Amino acid sequence: DLRELKRHTGLAKQLLRFLDPAATLRDLRDPAPVEKRELKLGRLDRGECDYTRGLLDGFPIFADEGKTATVSIEVWAKDGRLQAVRATPIGESGEPIDRSELVIFDDYRSRGGALIPTKLEIFEIRPEPQRPAAVATIEITKLDLEPRLEPAAFTRPKT
Repeated sequence: DLRELKRHTGLAKQLLRFLDPAATLRDLRDPAPVEKRELKLGRLDRGECDYTRGLLDGFPIFADEGKTATVSIEVWAKDGRLQAVRATPIGESGEPIDRSELVIFDDYRSRGGALIPTKLEIFEIRPEPQRPAAVATIEITKLDLEPRLEPAAFTRPKT
C-alpha cells in the first residue's frame, strides 16, 4: 500500500545518504567530539565503536512514511564501517520528541567498488519501556551502482 511504499522510499533515502557516511558526518550541525562507546542491543554486541552525535537536517523518518525532519542523530562506526544510527526527530519547539529510530547496518558486501550493508534492522525506541521494538528487517538482494543507460531507456511511448 501507499504508506508502506513511502516508508520504504524513505528508508532507501537513508541508505543512499549513508553510502558516503563521511559526507553525512560533515553535514552534522553542532557535532560532538568522537569518543569510544559500546554498541550493545539485546543479543547484538558490536563492542567498542567510534561514536558521535549532532543535528542533521532533512533526514527521512521511517515511522512518518519517509517524511524528512531535523533530527538529533547518534552514529556508531567500527573498522571504517557504519554500525548503527539512532535518529530522534526534533519537534517544532526545538526539543527532541519522545521516540527515536535505530537502524543497525549489517552484512556488508562489495558493490560497485563500495561496501554496502545488505541487511538493515530498524527499531523504534519509546521512553516507556526504553526497550527497542523491532519495526522492520530489510535485506537488499540486488543493488546495481553502475547501471548502463542505453538510448532505449530514454524513449517514452507517445501519448
